[in-house]
Amino acid sequence: MVRRVCSRAVLGLVVCLLVPAAHAAKPLLPRQLCGAKPEVAEVVTPRENPERTAYLGDWVTIYICHQDAFNLEAAKEQKDITLYVNGIDTGVRAQKTDAVAGTMTFPLDRNDKNRDVWAPLLYDPIFNRREEMAISAGLHGDAPLPRLATSNMRITFDKLYLVGLMWLWVFLIIGIVIVTILYARNSDMLRDGPKVGGVRQTYSLARVQMAWWFVLIVVAFVLIWVVTGDRDTIPVSALGLMGISAATALTAVAITPRGDERAAMERDRLTKIKTSAAARIQELDTEIATTSDPVANAKLVQLKADAQKEIDEANIAIAEVRNYYPSQNLWSDMVTDDRGSVALDRFQIVVWTIVLGGIFIASVVWELTMPEFSGTLLALMGISSGTYVGFKMPQKAGTSGS
Repeated sequence: MVRRVCSRAVLGLVVCLLVPAAHAAKPLLPRQLCGAKPEVAEVVTPRENPERTAYLGDWVTIYICHQDAFNLEAAKEQKDITLYVNGIDTGVRAQKTDAVAGTMTFPLDRNDKNRDVWAPLLYDPIFNRREEMAISAGLHGDAPLPRLATSNMRITFDKLYLVGLMWLWVFLIIGIVIVTILYARNSDMLRDGPKVGGVRQTYSLARVQMAWWFVLIVVAFVLIWVVTGDRDTIPVSALGLMGISAATALTAVAITPRGDERAAMERDRLTKIKTSAAARIQELDTEIATTSDPVANAKLVQLKADAQKEIDEANIAIAEVRNYYPSQNLWSDMVTDDRGSVALDRFQIVVWTIVLGGIFIASVVWELTMPEFSGTLLALMGISSGTYVGFKMPQKAGTSGS
């Protein structure tokens, strides 16, 4: 019950100030073991945890020889007594002092000022869950106290606290990913439109990109919060990426005609090609009838044959025009345009989305932080998205014959 009250997952409580019984398991320090100067005699973790194990947001109790003299020294120097981890000052002050027992209790608190101290300890929490670390105390900005020869200052730091409600959040992360994948495959959420004749339309590049960043940021936010308890982890650049993907999706929808409109414009374009070719054939027939030069006549006949070929090809294309574009597969739908050709504008945005997404995932998994992409990278992503949108506009204009 103590752990549940003290857990950062419940109402954000970090330090147990009202549960003195939790520290009673350790007897008072035998004075004969201490030397002449303040030293760390023992480090104790919460007794409800696995042996000598603590989590971020937990507390540790340090037994200090000659604690009264150490307190006087701190007062004389006008410095706080702070927690040291692996010999580095965390800046975290004691939350409880027991002068009789000679103990000081510190929270394992990660804040804006000591993030760099915790960064190597929290590195790779999924594949390397536990780290061993040395705990001590000392004057703030000074050096940690030395260790008593018989003491053990090392504890096991468990990076993941997966108990009770934490498992619910883990399952939520997994559920978000699974539901998004299922909806993407079995619904029209990420496609250009609903089924036509029982056939699914192509995936929308802009919508897939938007879903990609949505899932990555949500999962990253929950994962970082579960491990560190930090709720202010979304950088401005992540909002920028979501904004770019959302703007791309909205603009693509606005400038892309519906399937039937697009088909009608394509048929109209092909019909104009036929009309122009037919007019050229009439002119060529007139010239052929009035030309006596065999060489010139042969050239005119060849031009007429070319014009007739244009008409035949236009007729075939008109017959193949559809009111929708059936999906091939996710990759093909992403990188090919309406004519079925691999488009550089599409390929470019797909590649940059994958590259930045890979960097994002690596940073979250290994370093428990969302990367802060520079303005240059955001501008590059914006240019790629703008190029993609720009190429859609000429396609619309071209299919309408303008």
